[in-house]
Amino acid sequence: MINRISLIVLFSTSLLMSAECPTTNSQQPHCDGTVFTVKSLTVPTSDLTGPMAVLGIVGDGINLSASSSSSKLNINLKGNETLLFSANGSDPESGIVTTEIWYSTTAWKNNSDGTVTQSGPGLLGRPAVQNPDVVKQPGDSACEARNTALTLNIANMIRGWDKLTIYIWTHTVNSFGKEVNAGALLTWVK
Repeated sequence: MINRISLIVLFSTSLLMSAECPTTNSQQPHCDGTVFTVKSLTVPTSDLTGPMAVLGIVGDGINLSASSSSSKLNINLKGNETLLFSANGSDPESGIVTTEIWYSTTAWKNNSDGTVTQSGPGLLGRPAVQNPDVVKQPGDSACEARNTALTLNIANMIRGWDKLTIYIWTHTVNSFGKEVNAGALLTWVK
């Protein structure tokens, strides 16, 4: 079950995803009535630093995050979780063109004859969710940050399997095409 804070995060993220980048320092309402500032910027002619990506994972006793400057998270699952994955890509210098969430699953089943059946990983053709913008040029207006979110019901995913791994990551690209990722490896064993 997703708790109230998770729902607030999900709703806030969906507000950010559903609108175009507003005018500079525009005030936007949070679902709890408070106000936050969404910044737009003018894309400069150069940017010496890359973007930052953060993947947040919330639900059923889990409240963790990984960033593009940290190592991948390793999380052991109980198997009954419903997890909210939120991705934030930000670059206060040149802005963000896209923030995406990708994931790949591999599942195993121990057969009665001693063999093991494996499903996955498969080839990924597109992100599970994304918040894209058009490619930006110097002088264009861009959002400083772009966000997206995804919910996975682990209980549904493990049905019929003895082991499951999920590799999930956020992929963020800034206005100059610089890319970063932040990810987590989730493992469930019967």
